[in-house]
Amino acid sequence: MTRLSFDEKLSRLKKLGEGPCSDATVHEIHRALSGANSILAAEAALAAARLELSGLISDLVSAYYRFLQNPVKKDPGCHAKLAAVEALSVYGHNPECLDRIRKAVLKRGERTISEACKRTFPSTGNGPVKGPEPET
Repeated sequence: MTRLSFDEKLSRLKKLGEGPCSDATVHEIHRALSGANSILAAEAALAAARLELSGLISDLVSAYYRFLQNPVKKDPGCHAKLAAVEALSVYGHNPECLDRIRKAVLKRGERTISEACKRTFPSTGNGPVKGPEPET
């Protein structure tokens, strides 16, 4: 079995996010979310969101917190953390999913995802994305 290059893995994850969903798809997205590469984890998080894979909520929360540890080295540019938060926001309309997210976050010692974001991105207090100042 030949090993896939980074570009091949990234391309494959993008295609998986387009569907259809199978057990193999979920397994591959889970593996990428659990991996050390932040770019692949980010693409896996986005694929999970596009496919609305609520079974991967705990994997998304785990990936977010894993990339918080030594973030400059593990997730430069915050790609994995941003994608995990974006993916988790997909489940905001579903009370059952929200409950699962809260439980996963509480298990990690945070009260809310917002609190975790403020701790991660203290310069803005609202998350990593801050648009340019309006011109006057």
